[in-house]
Amino acid sequence: MHHFQMLEVDPQRIKFNPKNPRRHRGTEFLRLKASLEEVGVVQVPTVRVLSGGFYECIDGEGRVQAAKEAQLKAMPVASVGPISDQEALVMLQSANAVRSFHFLMECRGLANLYRQGISSAELAEKFGTSRPQMLSMIGVGDFPEKIQSLILDDIAQSEDEAHRWTPKLLTEILPLRQELTEQQGYTYEEVELAVQKVLEGKIHTISDMKGYVGERRSALFRQYFDQALEQKLEQEIEQTKHTLEEEYKEELKIVEEQTASQYRLQVEALQEKFNDLKKKHDALVKDVAKRPEMVEQYEAELRQKMEATEKERLQLQKAQQEVLCQLEKKMKEQLEVELQKQRDALSEEYAQREIDLQALYARKDRDLTIKAQVTMQQILAQGLKTLVEAQQWTIHLMTPDVLKGLIWISDAEMKALCAEIQAVRETLEKAEDKLTHSDFVLERNFPNGFSSYH
Repeated sequence: MHHFQMLEVDPQRIKFNPKNPRRHRGTEFLRLKASLEEVGVVQVPTVRVLSGGFYECIDGEGRVQAAKEAQLKAMPVASVGPISDQEALVMLQSANAVRSFHFLMECRGLANLYRQGISSAELAEKFGTSRPQMLSMIGVGDFPEKIQSLILDDIAQSEDEAHRWTPKLLTEILPLRQELTEQQGYTYEEVELAVQKVLEGKIHTISDMKGYVGERRSALFRQYFDQALEQKLEQEIEQTKHTLEEEYKEELKIVEEQTASQYRLQVEALQEKFNDLKKKHDALVKDVAKRPEMVEQYEAELRQKMEATEKERLQLQKAQQEVLCQLEKKMKEQLEVELQKQRDALSEEYAQREIDLQALYARKDRDLTIKAQVTMQQILAQGLKTLVEAQQWTIHLMTPDVLKGLIWISDAEMKALCAEIQAVRETLEKAEDKLTHSDFVLERNFPNGFSSYH
């Protein structure tokens, strides 16, 4: 439990918490300054003590800023003493939650507390809400500064307090953020595009936003699915191509070895034939050494035979090259045929998967619609039951016996009872007004508003 101490301090010695999500701007701040000049500080700010004689504002930042601009020498504050940073953040968020405070600012404060190490379950318990709703608020509070500035500037420029940036609208935008990895977090390009469309007047109602978010998510999923499938297709084609090329190289190597072995044997036979001719040549040279007239004739014949042998060897080499080229061309043609078969098979698989996914999402949409209808019927049934019980209690209260017994209750109890009845009546009138004039009545095409239900 914190003990408050009333102090008079110089506004210039009061610092602002950089993690406070609220910023006073526009017409709101001008009204605050005018009130300070006319009646002074009515509701004192709350501060905590810092070192060096300084203070940090927990609640009432706008009042402190207005006092600074008015150059007041001193202003009253309520000090809670030297509390910790986390305690200060919790107090700041609690103060913001009970004030007339925009939903986006409240979400920014909760996101700050979450980054400080307080779990979503603890925050939900502290501020009286469910954990899924708290996670949604933390997600909205984590929007990048650029997106939040666009929304806050639009709010500041509006004189109408019932501006378009409602909690429901901001929550509807949240599914457009796209998760990258657990370490990298989210990307918010689609969120920024949706905010721009609201600012441009292309999205007016929550129904418009629901339709836009659904279309964008469907388009993004198809884009991601197409990219993933295309990448997988390329990988499988590349793997198949690599396998076929390896098989082709191995087969070509075997054929080359066989062809080389065959022609090597023929070349060796020609070489042996050439060696035999050379031996015969040497023997004949010795035999006809005494007959010079026969040497030239023999040498001419020998040259002709050697030239014929060389020509035959060259022809064999050329034939070998032609066989290898034809074999390589045939292998490449077979490779292209196999690759085309793989492409056709994967394309058929892709088309079938896309049909299956469309059927799956259609079934999920139907299930969600049925679930929403059942939940709405349960809410209406519970409400009707509560209204009937309240009506029975009121009739019972107005019976003579009960009215006579009211003389025994105190004035304070009587005032409390009447005040509660008045509050319930005002709430019911507001509910009737909402059901009569809200947008959803017009969307159901009832010509006379709520009277269509009577």
